[in-house]
This record gives sequence, structure tokens and C-alpha cells, in this order.
Amino acid sequence: MPPPPLGSEAPRRLAPRALRARVPEIGAVVAALLVRAIVMWLYAPAVNQYYDAVRFARAGATDFFADYWTPVGYASFLAALRPLSSELAFTIGVQHALGIAGGFLLAGAAKSLGVPRPWHLLAGVFLWFGGDFLYFEHVLMSETLFIFTIALTVYLACRGLAAPPDNLRWFVLAGLAAGATTLVRWNGLFLLAVPVLLVLSRHGRSWPSRAKAAVLSVAPCLVLLGGYLVVSSAAGYSGTSDMNGWLLYSRVAPFLDCAQTSVDDEHPELCEVAPPGARFGPLYYSWQPESPARALFGLGPEPNDYLLRLGLDTIRHEPVAYARAVAHDVIRLFAWSHRRGAGHGQMVEVYDFSYRDESVETMIEQALDTRYDGVSVRQHDWSWLLHDLQMATRARGWMMLVLTAMGAAVVLVSPRGRRAGPLVVLAVVGGLWALPILSFTWDFRYALPGTALLPLGAVLLVPALSARRARAKEVDGLVGEEGDLEGHERGAVAHAPPVG
Repeated sequence: MPPPPLGSEAPRRLAPRALRARVPEIGAVVAALLVRAIVMWLYAPAVNQYYDAVRFARAGATDFFADYWTPVGYASFLAALRPLSSELAFTIGVQHALGIAGGFLLAGAAKSLGVPRPWHLLAGVFLWFGGDFLYFEHVLMSETLFIFTIALTVYLACRGLAAPPDNLRWFVLAGLAAGATTLVRWNGLFLLAVPVLLVLSRHGRSWPSRAKAAVLSVAPCLVLLGGYLVVSSAAGYSGTSDMNGWLLYSRVAPFLDCAQTSVDDEHPELCEVAPPGARFGPLYYSWQPESPARALFGLGPEPNDYLLRLGLDTIRHEPVAYARAVAHDVIRLFAWSHRRGAGHGQMVEVYDFSYRDESVETMIEQALDTRYDGVSVRQHDWSWLLHDLQMATRARGWMMLVLTAMGAAVVLVSPRGRRAGPLVVLAVVGGLWALPILSFTWDFRYALPGTALLPLGAVLLVPALSARRARAKEVDGLVGEEGDLEGHERGAVAHAPPVG
């Protein structure tokens, strides 16, 4: 058939078909926008319940690199938005947009790994409609940007898996995205291993060429992080390792036995006489001014190296107690009420649209008023609906456990050549959950970034089972062909003329 002449109606007839194919994506966008519009209408402009918001906004701070807790990634994000609009509602709106975009990045990752449309959209369902993710989009906290950069890293890595072996572009971009994630929170550094390991595992290349490609994939990111460390360390604090000693000390303080370590000889004030079962949880030792280290040193990076040595020495001499503390926090990933007590992670009830401490809110609004306009909270009479929405869409512990098991099952049932993608998702979830627990403590919001990826890991069962069924049919077909061949051979022998 000859091609249609120029100006014909054929392209116009194809447009509605393409549009119909995009209906699920369009529906997801409209629904996600509608939910966020309702949130911003019922609770404006933001949830002002966290002192960290003041720190991130650099309200009252004269030095941009004065924060020794975290790198400047999120603070830079906020600073970049303020020239566009000083309204706090604008920044919150951008964070809501990042939540929607992050969901589509996870859906795109699922599609790159073979999930057919529209099933790939299930990968973004937590980020689009999960009430806890909506809640943190509505707060000046780094969760939303951190989750977005993680989703970007995973998406780019999955695109790299779908690309030809000699195409490093996607892995280089994944490395840069991992670097951006690290600048938001330092525990995102492990994501740098994702493009490196994927490049090393690629078939069809010699090992020297794989190693060279792995170095090239992360070289731009290493330059980025190295430059940041040089500039930030010269200007103030990098927010990377300045307080890791405090965090590790807080991890071990609930079971620290001074009789089994010599590091604390110069500071016996850190030795508690209370038995481990009567002590507070890790958060107490870094948050409360009356805790031993806070009372002795104050809060700051000066004793960080000493506290780091103390933490490492305690783990070396008390590995069973450390493993027991970590195991309890792993259980709390899925059973939030387990070992519930002071200092053992923030209460889940605090992370709720219905929770409101007006005294804290007033102090935060006064501080943010130096950076933003329209900071006063205005709640609609129907704002209680947000709590109901959050509870109805919360990823419960049992759901997280089921989705984690499904993600692990994907690795087991996938053909050998298709396991890299599911392994990446499972490893990233595990890393995001494990690092805070190993180095500090469990907390509901610390677990959210890993939880966001669970639907992606689970939905990969679709292509895994499809490939398994296709393989089974292929084997059955080969067996059938062999049977037919044997039948033909037997028939040929039966009808062959007698020899001689």
C-alpha cells in the first residue's frame, strides 16, 4: 500500500489511538493532582511541627554550611526555590509535584524492566496516593526530595539495564543521581554501588573493559562529591561524617557496659549504672540535653571522633548486645508497636495530619517568617478528612512484609539473565532500611524511602512469571518436536523394505 499523501487524515486518526493508550497515565496524574489539591485546600500552607524545618530553611543562620547534621542538598533546593516565590505554599506545591514525578519514575523503571502497561503504574501507587508520603510532601523536611532522587537513581539504572551493553550513558546519569541523593542525606552514598555493580555484571565485555566502564560510570559523581567536600569543609561543615560518632554512640548507649571497653576511661560520666533494660532508647542519647553525653559535652561535632571510637569499641566487645538491638529494630520495621518506649523511635502518632502542637507551631512560624511569606497555618473545618485519608492509605507493617516477600520471590523466579533489575530494587530497599538501624535507630520516617520502592519490587512478578511461562512453553514445544521426530523415525523404520 502506498503511503498516504501529505495532508491526509491518517496521522489524525492515529492520534486518538495513542491518546487512548495514555488514558491510565493521564488518569493517574489527574487523580494524584486532585488529592494534593484537596490536601493544600484543607491544610495550608504546610505542617509546621518540626524544628528541622528551621534548620533546613537556614532561618536565622548566617553561614550556609553551619549545619553539621546533614549535607546542604535539601537546604540548597529550598534556597533555589525562594527567588521564584517566597510563599511557603509554593515550595510545598513543588514538593507535591516531586511526589507525583517520583511515582512516574518508579513506573518508568517498572516498564524498563518489562512490566507491561498499565500494570507498570502500580509501581508508583505509594508515592501518588500514600497518605504518609502526602504528609511529608506537606512538611519542610528532606524526605520528599530524598525519595525523588532515589527514584531517579533507580529509574536511570533500570534504563541502563535495558540499553545495549556498550551504552554507559544511563549508568553515568545514575551515578550522578546517586551523588545528588548523597548530598540530600549522607546515607544515600551506598547507591553509588548500583551503577558500578551493574556495569561489572554486564555480559559481552572483557573484565578489564568492564572495570574501566565501571570507573567511568561513577567518575563524574566522585568529582561532584569531592568538590562538595572540599568547598564545604573549607566553609564550615560538610554534614557528612561530622556527627556519625554521636549517632553510633546513641546506637550503643542503651547497652553500653563500661567494664568491657577502655575507650571511656577518660570520661566515666558516660557510664550508666542503670541496667540496659531500664535505659532509654537511642534517640534519647542524642536528643535530650540531660542524657550523659549531652550533659558532658553539649551538642556539637567536637567530641565526634571520641564517640565514634567508643561506639566501634562497644560493638567489638559486645556484638551480641548490638545484634540484639539491631534485631529489635528490624522487627519494628513491620511491627511498629514492638518495644515501644521513650527514645525507641518517634511515635507513629506524631507523623499524622491530626497531630498539632500549637506552641511548637508558633515558634516554627516565627522562625520561618524570616525566609517565607504566608507561613501561618490555616486548617479547614474538614481537615479531619486528611487523617482519615492517611490512615486508609497507610502502608501497614503486614503489607510491607508481604511486598518485601514478593520482591524476594521475583529474584527467585526470574530467569538468570533477568535478575539484575529485581536485585537492584531489593538491595536498595534493604540498604535504605538497614543503614539507619545499623548506625543509629529505627524510626517510622527513616523507613519511608525504602517503603516507597516496595510496589516496584512486587510488580516485577508480572514479567518474571510471564518469562517463566514462556520458558515452560518453549520447553514443552521442544519436547513435542522431539516426540514427533521419534514417531516419524519409527514410522520410517516400520515401512522400510526388508534388507536383502
